[in-house]
Amino acid sequence: MAVKITGILPKISPRPNDSVLAHLSVEFFQWINDQTQQSGVSSRSLMFDWIVNKKGIAYIKKDDKTLFVFGANAPTGQYIRALEGTKWTDDLLDVPEFRK
Repeated sequence: MAVKITGILPKISPRPNDSVLAHLSVEFFQWINDQTQQSGVSSRSLMFDWIVNKKGIAYIKKDDKTLFVFGANAPTGQYIRALEGTKWTDDLLDVPEFRK
C-alpha cells in the first residue's frame, strides 16, 4: 500500500531557514491511499512510525516526478523527508499547506 502526501500543516510560518528545523516543524500530513482512495491526516510521529517501523510507502509528486519519502533522525527529533536519487530534498516542504 502506498500513500500520496497531498498536504502539510507546519506549526511555524514562515518556515525556518534550516532544512531540518523546517521538516521538524511539520506537525501533520494529509494523504490519500492509492488503492482504496481513502484519505486522512496523520501526525508527524504517526507518519514516521508507519514509514519506518511498519514499512509503509509514502511519496509526493513534484512536476512529473515521484519522490519517495523516508524517515530521518535529528538530535531534536524524528521527521520525514523526500529523497531524489541519493540526495535529500526539501520538496516535501513545497506540498500545499492545509487547515485542520
